[in-house]
Amino acid sequence: MVATSVGALNGAFLAGRPDLSAIEPLREVWASISRRDIFPMSVAGIVAALLGRRSSLFESLGLRSLILNARLGFSNLEHATIPLHVVATDIERAEVVVLSRGPAALLASTAIPGILPPVDIGGRALVDGGVLANVPLLEADALGAVAIRARVPLR
Repeated sequence: MVATSVGALNGAFLAGRPDLSAIEPLREVWASISRRDIFPMSVAGIVAALLGRRSSLFESLGLRSLILNARLGFSNLEHATIPLHVVATDIERAEVVVLSRGPAALLASTAIPGILPPVDIGGRALVDGGVLANVPLLEADALGAVAIRARVPLR
């Protein structure tokens, strides 16, 4: 599975629970959060960002908490039941980066530039993969993905 941005979070949830029983818990995760959970407003934080004292309007604590509380079933991508690769953007080099290992990959793939801070992985400042690969088809192809047509009965 290859995903980017918020799709990386959904993909991680499904990669840890590869059956239809994951759908309702995933819905519950998204229904249980509010904007304030991920983007808590702070006058001091906004002023610091506007004055260039920090790289983003918000800290990543809320997003980190969402990832931890989602109970994915794994903490590192390489431990997912279904192989999972998430796409991030190296903001300094303007390059797509495919992450297949580690605990910070989901955070990097979802770090909206200017809104959430970049995530340092291997000395690279990584942000939301959607900046350069909103639908990571080329990355999936490079990893050897094949199309599977599911036959779902219409009722």
